[in-house]
Formats: sequence, structure tokens, C-alpha cells
Amino acid sequence: MNDKIILVVEDESIVRRLVVRRLVQQGYTAIESEDPRQALLQVAQLKSLDLVVTDCMMPHMSGEEMVEKIRGRFPDVPVLFMSGYPGQSAAPKSDYLEKTSFNEEFLPKIYKLLGQDQANPSPAAPLTL
Repeated sequence: MNDKIILVVEDESIVRRLVVRRLVQQGYTAIESEDPRQALLQVAQLKSLDLVVTDCMMPHMSGEEMVEKIRGRFPDVPVLFMSGYPGQSAAPKSDYLEKTSFNEEFLPKIYKLLGQDQANPSPAAPLTL
């Protein structure tokens, strides 16, 4: 079991559930939010945060704007930005994932951002959007 806490912010419920399920399968604690404003309220209650996985474009606030506010509380938290649109940029201390590459690239990017060895990851069946 991992002791890592990962915040997942995604306005599309199908994608959010898919991400959370994959993280939980790997033993992570996943906190989910469908809205950046809700996510900021959740972050205010946390004592620690190890990673943020977020959509780039969401209603009310972009992923980058939300991350800037989160980093006011957790300055060094790494971030994985996800988007269905190719060519989005990633902020410092972050990485980027096109949603179409989820099955191949999601877990390796999570391990990299958390500084974890992926030599013996738990097996995970491919999940489809």
C-alpha cells in the first residue's frame, strides 16, 4: 500500500473515475474533484499532498490557474496535466499527458513525478475511456 495522496481534478466524470480507479488499483489514496473550486476547498483541508492530476481546460478556472493556487499551500507538489487536445503546455514541476495515450503513458508518468521505481509496478489491465 502506498502512502501517497493524489488529487484528481477532472470535470468529465467518466475520465475522472477511470483515473481514480487506476490510482487506487496501484494503492494510492485518490481524492477526486469535478471542479477546480471544489478542489481548492479540499486542498485547504489537507496536511499533505503528493501529486495533482488535472485536466487543463475546465469550467470556472483552468488547470494551470488552479495549480498556481494549490502551490500557494504546497509549493513543490508535482502535477500531471491531462488534455484531449494535443500540444498543451505544462507548467514547471509538471508533466503532460494526452488523454488518448492514457493506457500507455499514465502510470509511467505518475511513477516519474512521484520519484518511484516502476520496475515492479502492480499489474493493471488496460482501461478504456
